[in-house]
Amino acid sequence: MDEATGETTIAVLAERFRIAKAEEVAAKNARLDAEEKLYNLVQSELKEKGTHHFGKMKIVTKLTEEWNQEMLAGMLGNLGMWPFNPKWIPDKQAMDEMAQKFPADYKQLLAAMTIKPAKPAFTYEGEKE
Repeated sequence: MDEATGETTIAVLAERFRIAKAEEVAAKNARLDAEEKLYNLVQSELKEKGTHHFGKMKIVTKLTEEWNQEMLAGMLGNLGMWPFNPKWIPDKQAMDEMAQKFPADYKQLLAAMTIKPAKPAFTYEGEKE
């Protein structure tokens, strides 16, 4: 802290960030280790789906679905109905090509896009090896 102004300097905040980040990593590793050991201890008692209580611990298990996108693409239009909501993910290379070859279409497509700022990423860069 700058004694004259009472403000915290970037160097002080960077050091706080470095220490907090190290503590965060250590805490996460300790949590993951405890989760793994707890899971191994009670694994045989867990159902595929459900909420399980062991002492002060609650463990929720579930199944996740993963769909083969290539197989689904081949089925598109061949079924009586399509029970999927489309999620459109742009291909950067194709977008750049479209901007060059079809600028009017590209401009029309941009109307469907919203740009918002992402959360800033912070990295401690002191004492690089």
